Amino acid sequence: MVKLITDLVELQNIFETNSTVIIDFTAKWCGPCQDIAPVFEELSKKNPGITCIKIDVDNENTKEICSLCEVNSMPTFIAVKNGTIINKIVGASRNSLVSLFTSAS
Repeated sequence: MVKLITDLVELQNIFETNSTVIIDFTAKWCGPCQDIAPVFEELSKKNPGITCIKIDVDNENTKEICSLCEVNSMPTFIAVKNGTIINKIVGASRNSLVSLFTSAS
């Protein structure tokens, strides 16, 4: 299940309790974000060892997270292992997202 994160403290708690995390930076108005969302959900179910979260880039409380992760386009997916970014993809490519999950596991 994909969890929506709404602030930096919540994200830090996720990093402290989960070794591998994939973040989906998304926006409600972003068509490609909405198109790839079911694929992200499907991959999260197929990879229970990876914690999958979403961050709404339009939420005032997540602006700092977006800045820290250098998110400039949506969708952006970032794989984090033990608190370190290991991979980042921009765009709604199913193949790229599958590769991101593979590299994170």
